[in-house]
Amino acid sequence: MKAAYQLTNKNKPDVWLACADEETFTLLSTNAYIVETLGVVGAVLVIKSADEKDVPKGCGLTVVTKDINLHMMLKDFINIDAEVAKLQKGKALLQKSMDTLQKKMNLPTYTTKVPESIRAADQEKADGLLMQMKQTDDGILRMLAMKDN
Repeated sequence: MKAAYQLTNKNKPDVWLACADEETFTLLSTNAYIVETLGVVGAVLVIKSADEKDVPKGCGLTVVTKDINLHMMLKDFINIDAEVAKLQKGKALLQKSMDTLQKKMNLPTYTTKVPESIRAADQEKADGLLMQMKQTDDGILRMLAMKDN
């Protein structure tokens, strides 16, 4: 996550690891110092997923695994306006791809001329694009919420 925001090893943001199960919580709690050292981050706080609501505003979120979410304090380390602009640009590219795909899928001969396997692949791609656009919207909202604090 640090690399995604061009944070160097001089930047040591605090992180919260939210664990969905007790085994992961125990493992990470006893080994948080390893995450701190190898991740070159500030304090590492291991919490249960039920306590994620207590993570401070200003954190970015990355899903590490289905059982672990990583929250990193970004507010003091990034240019929020630049990040919002980057996300908006990415969303525009996703929308352009979606528009092109929808245009293709809406052709009158699409269902009769295009093989089922390609139509299924196109639908899967459309679903993926929609999910990415939603995630991008969520990211924009999180960034804007950081700015308000």
